[in-house]
Amino acid sequence: MKSFLIILLFVPLSSKLYSQELSQPVFIGTWKAVKAQFIPEMSMDLDVEGQKKLKQMQEGLIGTLFTFKENNDFAIKFPGNVPVFMKELESLRNKKWKMGKDQRIAIGSEKDNYSMIGITVLIKQGKKIFILDESPFMLEVVRL
Repeated sequence: MKSFLIILLFVPLSSKLYSQELSQPVFIGTWKAVKAQFIPEMSMDLDVEGQKKLKQMQEGLIGTLFTFKENNDFAIKFPGNVPVFMKELESLRNKKWKMGKDQRIAIGSEKDNYSMIGITVLIKQGKKIFILDESPFMLEVVRL
């Protein structure tokens, strides 16, 4: 019975700590993608050219900087080796961001209901992971 009570007390406490860790103030600052891995569940049947572009995209994402400002401004900066076809994502500069209830950062504006792109945030083995909507990559990020 004591074990059961301890478990009942521990579960709410641990979930509260976990949710606090992923609150909006935690993300204020600049984050750098240090690793980009394919999400196994999103395997794609691509031709050689498609696989080449996917590999370029994976390599180009490493070093990308995501900046979340206290005033809710958002900026993204790609490293110099980013493929040309990824440059269109730079339109996300000077947009706004907000943290959703579901561990998801929404980026855009009030006008578009923060729907330009979403970033799902995970903590895996103590590392913070960003997953960009409609992207087959998990980005391991570190705060600068």
